[in-house]
Amino acid sequence: MKYWVIGLLLLSGLWPSQSVLAADPTDVGPAMPAVVVDGNATATSTAQVDVVAQTLALVQVPDLRFQAVKVKDLIQGPQTLAMVSGSVTKDGEGPGFDGDDQEQIVVEDYRGTNSGWQLLVKLDAFQLADSSQTIMPTLAQFGPTNAMGVNVSGVGLSDANFADNDAPVVVAPADRGTGTTTIQIATASLTLPQTKSVLAGDYRAPLNWLLVSGPQP
Repeated sequence: MKYWVIGLLLLSGLWPSQSVLAADPTDVGPAMPAVVVDGNATATSTAQVDVVAQTLALVQVPDLRFQAVKVKDLIQGPQTLAMVSGSVTKDGEGPGFDGDDQEQIVVEDYRGTNSGWQLLVKLDAFQLADSSQTIMPTLAQFGPTNAMGVNVSGVGLSDANFADNDAPVVVAPADRGTGTTTIQIATASLTLPQTKSVLAGDYRAPLNWLLVSGPQP
């Protein structure tokens, strides 16, 4: 009977002469609970959320239609023409031509860098459909217009000359222009030089838009 009792104590892992110690309330680890004997116990954990970067995108650019000019007037001297509403003729133009007749510029910046961006545009020479005559404008500019969006303070359309010139027409400085920025073009003007041997017809010219990261090109 004596040996049977000793064997039972060994299985329970406790000798009669051993004492039981209370848990240290400051010993809090990932595998142990916070034990309170007398007072408070504290623990710290971590919360995480991932903010995923997206892109800087040029969503929409406008076609520009200007008022008609008479042959007589262009022979006599330079002519300044105002932008008018309406669609442009796009015969023969492929899917690379992205303009529309809503007279809007739309830029989206969801990169999460707050580095700003800049939109440049260049107007090339006007040509007849058969390329028999070319007219290079001397001046093309937008009327200054404020942008619309959630972070557009100080962002707007400038009156920089973009005739045969890569002109920064919209500049979003650092910490501006995030989210969706929309600019509704209110006015634009075009100046054609005196052309003494002008041919009548519909002239078209490409507008080349370039969106670059950062406030400087």
